[in-house]
Amino acid sequence: MQTMLFSGLGSFLQPPKISAYNKITMDLLILNDLLIEF
Repeated sequence: MQTMLFSGLGSFLQPPKISAYNKITMDLLILNDLLIEF
């Protein structure tokens, strides 16, 4: 839950050009978090 909120804030704070690249990075980080949790 916290990671989803965090990624939302990150994409909100960044300019559009970077946010597309960052969204992919954040999605990978979230996937890593989920894998670690399970």
